[in-house]
Amino acid sequence: MRLFIAVEAAQQVRDALSAAQDALRKAGADIRWVDPGRMHLTLVFLGDVEAVRAPELEPALDACCASVVAFEMEAAGLGFFGRADAPRVIWAGIGDGSAAVSALQAQIRAAVLALGFKLEDRAFSAHLTLGRSRSARNGAALARALALNSKAFGRTLVERALLMRSELTPAGPVYSILHEARLKARA
Repeated sequence: MRLFIAVEAAQQVRDALSAAQDALRKAGADIRWVDPGRMHLTLVFLGDVEAVRAPELEPALDACCASVVAFEMEAAGLGFFGRADAPRVIWAGIGDGSAAVSALQAQIRAAVLALGFKLEDRAFSAHLTLGRSRSARNGAALARALALNSKAFGRTLVERALLMRSELTPAGPVYSILHEARLKARA
């Protein structure tokens, strides 16, 4: 199974990001845009995992989340990974709440590594993916459009982390929740 651990973006945030996608389409870049209903913030990408190992993640995820108080995160600003003339991944960043997201991510990552799972060795960058490039066509125009947009897109109350399965299809990925771990309630 292809697995990852994520937090969801609130509906109003996904709606605002959908409007941003519509504005960015005008740049004419060759982008496969993420369906707003599938937008999430990936904390840990596990990749292909044997199905029998997936249940091992549940108690570890529960323990990590039980020690973290629910918090708000703000989607703010747009950017990209890749070169300015050929952006690869288009994203919305995290403003307020980014330290809390990073702390949760580090705790979950450490727990997953302690279970013996292999993870990518790259620095964590909290973001919500809006699209992925299929070619460099009009990439520079898209990068200019992204640089002009630093607005906030709304806030999400992060109350749970999700162990998710991703099944790749020609129409895009299909996500299913395998386990939900609740964060500690705010006082």
